[in-house]
Amino acid sequence: MAMYTLMRKNEEVMLLQIGEDGNIIKLGKKENIVLLPLQNRTSPKDVIEWWRDRAIPIKQGKIEKMLRDNGIETTGLFLTQNLGLYLTENNIA
Repeated sequence: MAMYTLMRKNEEVMLLQIGEDGNIIKLGKKENIVLLPLQNRTSPKDVIEWWRDRAIPIKQGKIEKMLRDNGIETTGLFLTQNLGLYLTENNIA
């Protein structure tokens, strides 16, 4: 289990404890929850659901084969290994 800091640009939002499967286990200190990209849904359940929804669906494209070829067990773990980023997020204001 590792602790991660959820960031929005250079601003710390909150700490997350993420398990070996890539799922959030526990929410840590909330630094700046107004920056959460959740449309004001800030309950622990909402944050965990948001994180889970960020993972690529296993049946999308060739993700299942890519995961298998790279020894990655879940799309949640893949999400964690890529720090939860999408390729297009560099344009978000």
